[in-house]
Amino acid sequence: MKIAVFGGTFDPVHEGHVRIVRAILDGGYSDRVLVLPAWEPPHKNSVRTAYCHRLKMAQLAFRDVAGAEVSDMESKWQFVPSYSIRVLSAFQELYPSDTIQMVIGGDSLKNFASWYKPQELAEKFEFLIYPRNGEDCDFDSLASVIGGNAAEKMRKNVIKAPFFEISSTILRKKLANSENTANFISETVLNYIKEQNLY
Repeated sequence: MKIAVFGGTFDPVHEGHVRIVRAILDGGYSDRVLVLPAWEPPHKNSVRTAYCHRLKMAQLAFRDVAGAEVSDMESKWQFVPSYSIRVLSAFQELYPSDTIQMVIGGDSLKNFASWYKPQELAEKFEFLIYPRNGEDCDFDSLASVIGGNAAEKMRKNVIKAPFFEISSTILRKKLANSENTANFISETVLNYIKEQNLY
């Protein structure tokens, strides 16, 4: 079985995240997707919203997506810092007979060379990449860091999916300004945000 790990701060989770997961499952890229709210993400200076709220919002957003499961393993492991290779290796120990994949955006791919142990990470695990609208992933430059074979393997795993033009940063601003976010966030998540007065 192929198990894709989709990590992020999810502050808040939005319909773009849900569409990516559906595209992975519907496209047969993976058999199961573990949505993993970050405990302490190494590439973010600060996370505005408490982990318990980000976890709950993710659970609400993905509760009707067959094949998707929200995982709280980051809160149990509490790796500091939570490098991807630590997280994926821990999942590989949990599921030794399965193929562990990681879902990343094209923007993260641009910074992949600066990640912790990028070559080992690319050699050990599969990556599913979702580029932004019109974004071109530079696998040739990446090959000089992680090797040609690993870069070619990544190139073959670019997800074909319609990109949803929204970010959690923009969404937080809209919520703070009481703007209409109905097209970007599910009603159940929005109700939770209002109940908890998160943004």
